[in-house]
Amino acid sequence: MPVLLVLGMAASVPPVSSGSPQDATARTPGMPGMAHAAGTAQGLARGLATEQDGYRLNAATCGVPAGRPTAFRFTVTGPDGTPVTDFTVHQTKKLHFYAIRTDLTGFQHLHPDMADDGTWTADLAALAPGTWRLYADFIPNTGPHAGELVLSHTVTVPGQVVPTPCPPRPAAPSSTATPSPCTHNQWPAHTS
Repeated sequence: MPVLLVLGMAASVPPVSSGSPQDATARTPGMPGMAHAAGTAQGLARGLATEQDGYRLNAATCGVPAGRPTAFRFTVTGPDGTPVTDFTVHQTKKLHFYAIRTDLTGFQHLHPDMADDGTWTADLAALAPGTWRLYADFIPNTGPHAGELVLSHTVTVPGQVVPTPCPPRPAAPSSTATPSPCTHNQWPAHTS
């Protein structure tokens, strides 16, 4: 089962299935009622779709320039197709917006402003060239049982992509390493 790192949290991503609640429940045995956490109707993990449960993230900004700040505008439309303007405050804000470069070398967490017509503006700092996924995390104010939604949109910032290698793996400790005086444990075995 692959592991997905999103918003600073690692989560196991179940294999894609037909997306039926029965399939999702089968992947979460002993956890009735958790089918919604296993994916959307499209079989995608939460946050990897532009649309879920009739809500849709619509980008009003066509592109994102490289190397300079930009105002990214978007709306969230509801099941009736009109922009949602009523959101529940969760984690102190009505909407959390994240820009995460797909190689995980760039990250921004913003709290955009919403205009009366439902258009949100996220003031992004300069983004480096590459592929970015933009996430909107919110709860529509549709009643006491409204659920949290995470929708996303992928953008490609133009320009020369400079790959950033992962940091090197630490060398194996020497066989003469002294145990820590606090734990009295030997270094763990170094495996490849």
